[in-house]
Amino acid sequence: MQPLSGPRMKRVFLATRFGRRIFLMFCLAALMPAIAVFWMTWRAASEDAEAAATRGLHEANKSYALGVFQRLHTARQALAAADPEALLEGADGEMLSMFFSDVMVADAPDGSAPLRSGGFAERLRASGIPPRSELMVVAPAVANRAHDVVLLRRFPGNGRGNVIAGRLDRAYLWGNPEEIGNAVRICVQVEDGAWLFCGGEREPGGDGARRIETEWNMFIKPHFGAPSWIFTATTEASDALAHFSRFVAPVMVGILLLAMLLSSLQIRRVVGPLEVLLGRIRAFGGGGERIRATVGDEFGLLSDTFDEMRARITQQLDTLRVLSQIDHLILARVPLEEVIELVLDRVVEVAGGAGVCVVLAWPEDGRPAECHARGRGAGRTSVAPLPAVPPVLQRMSPREGAGGVVLSSGELGPALPRDGDAGPGPAESHAWAIALGGEGETRVWLLLGREGNAQPAETLQGQVHDLAERIAVAAAFAKHQDLLLYQARHDLLTGLPNRLATFEALAAAIEEARPSARAFAVAFVDLDRFKAINDGLGHALGDDILVQSGERIRASLAPGDFVGRFGGDEFFVILRGASRPELVTAAMARMDEAFARPIVAGHREFHQRFSAGAAFFPRDGVEAGTLVRNADVAMYRAKQTGGARTAFFEAEMNQRAEERVQMENELRAAIQEGQIELHYQPRVDSRDDRIIGVEALARWMHPTRGVVPPDEFIGLAEECGLIEPLGKLVLDKACRQLAEWQRMGFELGVMGVNISGHQLRSGRLRGYVSEAIAANGIAPGRLELEVTETMLVLDSDSGMAQLQSVRELGVKVAIDDFGTGYSSLAYLTRLPSDTLKIDRAFVVDLQDGDAAVEAVVRSIIAIARDLGKGVVAEGLESMEQVRMLGAWGCHVIQGYVYARPLTANGITGILLNGGIVTPAGAPEPVATTGTGADT
Repeated sequence: MQPLSGPRMKRVFLATRFGRRIFLMFCLAALMPAIAVFWMTWRAASEDAEAAATRGLHEANKSYALGVFQRLHTARQALAAADPEALLEGADGEMLSMFFSDVMVADAPDGSAPLRSGGFAERLRASGIPPRSELMVVAPAVANRAHDVVLLRRFPGNGRGNVIAGRLDRAYLWGNPEEIGNAVRICVQVEDGAWLFCGGEREPGGDGARRIETEWNMFIKPHFGAPSWIFTATTEASDALAHFSRFVAPVMVGILLLAMLLSSLQIRRVVGPLEVLLGRIRAFGGGGERIRATVGDEFGLLSDTFDEMRARITQQLDTLRVLSQIDHLILARVPLEEVIELVLDRVVEVAGGAGVCVVLAWPEDGRPAECHARGRGAGRTSVAPLPAVPPVLQRMSPREGAGGVVLSSGELGPALPRDGDAGPGPAESHAWAIALGGEGETRVWLLLGREGNAQPAETLQGQVHDLAERIAVAAAFAKHQDLLLYQARHDLLTGLPNRLATFEALAAAIEEARPSARAFAVAFVDLDRFKAINDGLGHALGDDILVQSGERIRASLAPGDFVGRFGGDEFFVILRGASRPELVTAAMARMDEAFARPIVAGHREFHQRFSAGAAFFPRDGVEAGTLVRNADVAMYRAKQTGGARTAFFEAEMNQRAEERVQMENELRAAIQEGQIELHYQPRVDSRDDRIIGVEALARWMHPTRGVVPPDEFIGLAEECGLIEPLGKLVLDKACRQLAEWQRMGFELGVMGVNISGHQLRSGRLRGYVSEAIAANGIAPGRLELEVTETMLVLDSDSGMAQLQSVRELGVKVAIDDFGTGYSSLAYLTRLPSDTLKIDRAFVVDLQDGDAAVEAVVRSIIAIARDLGKGVVAEGLESMEQVRMLGAWGCHVIQGYVYARPLTANGITGILLNGGIVTPAGAPEPVATTGTGADT
């Protein structure tokens, strides 16, 4: 190849766009850094010069301030050394005249100033003498003049005055202005803004010149008891680097010329060969023929490199197309085997026909490992199970990346197939292996046959790794899809099928049974009292009970039956072989037997029971929704009739369910519209028949049904979540009525209000009570909250904490229906209570002479007395019962023997009658709900 030179090279030099760009970039590359360096140097030097000037100015300012302070100190010593009597007589004036321009008695009783004072005395007295300061500043007689500085000396005990004031001579105090410095101006002012002095050159910074300013604060309060003085020094910033700019332009021109010369020489060496190479690339036109290049120089190397690059790019594009195709297959959720087959095809192609094997393992599923192998020269893939993955592969980590390791056939062991059609061929004594897949995922290993122990080329490693990675992604994607499908159809807590899967299973059972009209049963199973346990003892313990309950239900079912968790504490069972009620009863008996053993959760034992409702296909419904609804209605009926039983669906149950929904809606409206009224049952002291308190009982005054009994709406309110607003309404109305009686002048002893278990568990009881007390202005000790003993035991820790917080407000607590629950004496000592209420179940048979009942009642009274608690007997219906209890020490009576629950007006009438309640004798037996049901 002939070198380029002469006129042709001159034409090439600036004839091409590339040459012009290179030439311009060379010039800019040389010029721009030079400009930047000159600018940064000039800026740094300017900043250093200005910093040095600022430091010098600061030191001069400080030095001047310290000189002023020294002169102040000297003047004070001179004033202190003068004889007060001599000063008062007019002597010693000459000695002070070198420091002070005026000296006077500042507080002479007759207003005289025997010393030199001029007209200064009036200004001094107008400014006022500070009580403890030795220095003060006096305003000038003429505006816009500097203030005078005055030193004070006190000499108490003299009848002619106590303070001598000396106005410091300005020339003495501030010194000679010419000594301040050339082109420097110093001004002094007090920190409150009073101007004392300005001296030196004219104000710097005129004519747009930049100036430097510094301040120094002279703290004189410890020495003179006066505010600090601020010394401000200013001067013009000198342009010390003006000469620096005079030689910048010549240097810039020289650098530019040098850059042009060097760039032209270099461009001539580059542009010519590039033009020739460009022509040859254009001549190539994208074909498969190699470019003919000059050998022996960089441009020949560039030609060879271009050919190699073209080959690599072609191979990479082919690999990318395969990867894209694999990605589409993965998203289309094709079987994993098809993805592996496509990967093996491409690996064999890029590896030059070498044998390859893909090993898959599922550590968490317990499935045997598999080897998908393609031998050298083989046209098909063989799949064989592996008894175990070779240990050397198991030890490999996916974090090793595409580098992989080379293993010998001995290390891989005989587990991998090595015949002519699968795996590395006989001539391939080694295999290059990579590992993919993380902890808990499908593990993937790819082994590429090698004739020696050398690593494959990095390019091949990267391509094979990318291909193998698609297998790991496809396996992980398939597992993730399976997991999502499982989670969508199963309850994450119990592992049972969820509501969706339950409906699908029921629909499948219906479709299977529909052609032959074969009957089968479905049942709703609901855990009894689970809500109280879950809310009172914590959701973690409740979750444990749910898990164990689901396991016991599943274990009790026959093969082919189905159980799913429908939600909350409800399980749904499909009994495919139960076509008659007795078969359902037998299945429920097996389930009941499974629940006979106590459930251990949170180191406690729970004897969990359940209620069930059953319906039959096709008798009770031929659609899934109908069967589910009817089984739910039957289950609700089982719970209504006491629980722990199985109820079968009957047609009239739907009517009752509709009535219940209607009743729930009407109760919600009644609470909002104020249809709930309160009646009050008196508590009477049997010794004088005087009313000493009442218990508030809720009554629903329905506009069309009339008075709805408490046993019909209290339980409904508990079930449908209305008990808390109902309880809050009762509490507010009871406190409002108590406040009304107080305003009328009646001191009713106590107002009892029942509290539900939900209110006790809600954590909001204290807030409700404190709001009701504050809103109505009642004494907290007049309010008594009644809770049942069983409710407290179920909600032991949280319930007692709630009641204790209420008692801290001053509110009393009564244990209602005492003796019907657990009645543990150890437990009773910890209960935050003030009163025990003996349940009607004990007192109703007292007059029959039952010795056991008498012993229990007398024991309750004795326990209450020994614990310092009050005791109330409720449900009494005869005076004989009253007399027996009075003899044993219980005198507070609540029952029909004195009065039924009365309206507020009825209680008011008793209070107007002096609070005397006339015993009514023993009325006819009346069915009651008990105070526990009256909220």
